[in-house]
Amino acid sequence: MLKYLINILQNIIGQRTLADMRKALYAHILTIPLSFYRTTQPGMVVGALTTELATAGDFVGMAIAIPVTNLLMLLAFAGYLFWLNPLLAAVTLSIYPVVILLVSVLQKRVNIYNRKRVDAGRKVSSKVGESIAGIHEIQANGAFSIENKKFASIVDHLRKIRIIWNLYRLAVKTINSLFTNFSRLLVFALGGYLAINGRLELGALVAFLSAQEKLYDPWKELIQFYQAYQTASVTYSRTMEYFNVEPEHQLVPKGRQPYDLEGSIEVNDLSFVVEDGTQLLSEINFDLNHGEHMALVGFSGSGKSTLAQCIAQLYKYTGGKILIDQKEVSQLSKEDITHSIGFVSQTPFIFEGSIDENLLYAVMAKAEKEPADGQPKMPSLDDRILVLQQTGLFIDVLRFGLNTVLDKNKHKDIIGEILDLRKTFQQDYGEDLAEFIEFYDPNIYLYNSSVAENILFGDPLDDAFNAGNLPQNEIFNEVLAEAAFKELLLDSGVSFIEELIKFSDCRSSDEEILKLGLIDPEEIDDYKMLCYKVKKKGIQKVSSKGRNKILRLMLDFIPQKHHFFHLPKKLENQILEGRVLFKKKITAAAPGAISFCQMSNYMHAQSILTNIFFGKLKEESSAAQEKVNTCIHQLLIKEDFLEDIIEMGTYDELINKQGVLRELVDGKK
Repeated sequence: MLKYLINILQNIIGQRTLADMRKALYAHILTIPLSFYRTTQPGMVVGALTTELATAGDFVGMAIAIPVTNLLMLLAFAGYLFWLNPLLAAVTLSIYPVVILLVSVLQKRVNIYNRKRVDAGRKVSSKVGESIAGIHEIQANGAFSIENKKFASIVDHLRKIRIIWNLYRLAVKTINSLFTNFSRLLVFALGGYLAINGRLELGALVAFLSAQEKLYDPWKELIQFYQAYQTASVTYSRTMEYFNVEPEHQLVPKGRQPYDLEGSIEVNDLSFVVEDGTQLLSEINFDLNHGEHMALVGFSGSGKSTLAQCIAQLYKYTGGKILIDQKEVSQLSKEDITHSIGFVSQTPFIFEGSIDENLLYAVMAKAEKEPADGQPKMPSLDDRILVLQQTGLFIDVLRFGLNTVLDKNKHKDIIGEILDLRKTFQQDYGEDLAEFIEFYDPNIYLYNSSVAENILFGDPLDDAFNAGNLPQNEIFNEVLAEAAFKELLLDSGVSFIEELIKFSDCRSSDEEILKLGLIDPEEIDDYKMLCYKVKKKGIQKVSSKGRNKILRLMLDFIPQKHHFFHLPKKLENQILEGRVLFKKKITAAAPGAISFCQMSNYMHAQSILTNIFFGKLKEESSAAQEKVNTCIHQLLIKEDFLEDIIEMGTYDELINKQGVLRELVDGKK
């Protein structure tokens, strides 16, 4: 029990230490000069934070408990051995100084290769980071084999180092085991000799051997602790050495508040030379008074961005002066600069998080340093909307907002307002948009929806009623049997598959089949075999698995999308009858499993936009989209709901939309 409690404490202490080290190193990494990252790949930094520090963190957890408990155990058993027989005890313990000497010699070799292992591991991380950063170039040039060879070379080098490193580590264990067993051999030989000559009782020898065996466990753990210490020491010191770079500028002003700089800039004989001796700026001179604008024109690489970065204290210039309000930039703190200068990067970066968090990134950074009454002061929603309009992102953010799927528990008040918007939309724009939108109507067949959607006429809230699970769903099959159209549905499904096969045979590209969203081109042969079985045996003789496969495909059929097949009118009418029957059945058997399409019901699985116009677009043309968007925007403005939608759009998470928004930003910047 005590051992278990010690392990718990070791784990807690180790993980806390590791977390603190990671936080401290990460905080330091953010302040390291940009010049450091000219030669450092992101993958190396990630590897140091996530992998290298873990060894040191784990060691700290065991730093006290392991040596103390095992040393005490070792001393206790050694004392007991001397009490039993001083001569045999001296022989037993005589090998340990030899083991310590040999282990320390081998450990030096282990440490040498451990350093090499850490460095080689960083090269692997750096190469991975470089390849991901340059993936566009790799794919654009088809340079897969080149990069594979480079990576393989680095990995093979790491493999050789790790093999030698592990061999030396195993040698330490082997030496320890060899001498420990040799000690037992000596005790057997000497103790046996003494017992034969009557100078030692056999029982005493057995007791001594039993106690001697107990020495091995604490000694083994001490050796393992020594190895863990050496490994942690090497990786930790290697990591600290690599990041032992001080910030180029003081981070916060000492004994004063940040300066409020107006912005008069004076540049005198400015030069900037990087570590390798390349001169990026040479003898730059200009004056820029407060309120004036200046445009810098030059070829790519002529130093325009570098000059701006020197003024903004991102790079520390190597010669000349930059004065802002007669204050030398190199003498100002980082907070002085960020307090007064807004910097628009040449290559904007979108952080993981919401649009709102990215939009207010600089504002939040400034407000965190100077909160009013403990709460950072944020721009109003009107200010944010104005910025979105000025930067051309307003329409995109509005679209994100309209595509939001609301949580029924969090947005109860808004849901009621959207239902009111739906009624107004139908009244004001229903007739004008009838040619573009197929409105949900329980009495008509919806040609822009699948067969499954037409039967359910609602959104499944239970996975058992998803389209892929319907063929096995008992309630669904009861409805098909009671409405007496399952056989017609299966026959139509066979005809649909036949037309799909013809469509596939006429197409040279698999992309056209994939666009249908029905099957993978590789499945065509399976469906051909299924059709052959139906023709040979009849639909009734086909296995239930085969019938379900036909049914599942037919349930995905959308008339407006899959033009090569026409749904029989009789089947359409029977589906409408089945729709009514299904609603009755599901309401009685599994209430809440389906959110039915009704003017008075909010469809929680659908977006705000779909809920407002209560239907589906008949076509995806830009003209139709623009017409619908115009009406939606007019409605939102008229009903004073535009700001609410924009606010929802700014909360949209960008975790999976980084590329989309980055393209938007690049296009508007």
